Amino acid sequence: MLASSPDVPAVDIDSLSRVAVADNIYLVGDPDTARAPQAREAAPDVMFCGALRFNLDPLHPLLSMMPDVMRAGDLAKKDPTVPVLLDAMEREVALDRIGACGILARLADALAASIIRAWVECGCSDATGWIAAVRCPKIGKVVAAIHADPERDWSLPVLADVMGASRSSFADAFTKTMGESPAKYVAKVKMFQARHWIANDGMRSFLYFNNRNGTFRDVTFESGAGFGTNGETESGMGLDAADIDACGSDS
Repeated sequence: MLASSPDVPAVDIDSLSRVAVADNIYLVGDPDTARAPQAREAAPDVMFCGALRFNLDPLHPLLSMMPDVMRAGDLAKKDPTVPVLLDAMEREVALDRIGACGILARLADALAASIIRAWVECGCSDATGWIAAVRCPKIGKVVAAIHADPERDWSLPVLADVMGASRSSFADAFTKTMGESPAKYVAKVKMFQARHWIANDGMRSFLYFNNRNGTFRDVTFESGAGFGTNGETESGMGLDAADIDACGSDS
């Protein structure tokens, strides 16, 4: 949906006539006004579409706190970087130079990151939790330490020492800022790290055949379990057993 301001009715993008001129770049026109004689001489609008993929777990606190829609125009008023990036993108489209698509993609990445930063800094004054911790130097220092070394045994005394406060004052400040106890937050971070390890396991898979004599035979190569059709390793974390020879029991 497109709208130039909050009081203007939104327009369904699919209702607009458009011609692709490059990846994610379209010449856009209104089908109702396009039939008018004066509209035929008018230059078409240029629409740049893009998507930003976060290299984060879906359970990352930042993603859970972000709203479904951000008004980039409102946030642009609070970050002087945003108008500059938009102007640079407009110039790239207008000049139609070699490599414009690649430069537009990089500018779009910077624009999206700037909008999110502006939202964190200016659009969440009532927020608690992870964003509030980022904006609080003392609690932010503790949260950064936890995320930097999630495998560590983060006991209450250790966390309080990072903040430079007593156990009671630290626990109270952390709970008020984050909305949950230090122990609960540490447990969530550890689970997040475990999910990350499982999703990014780089060790190739193995498949062993049960010889039924107390030994197993490695059949990874001939079964294709450890390598894909292009010869690259297939990875996965876990242990499976199945009846692969229809003998009635798992192998």
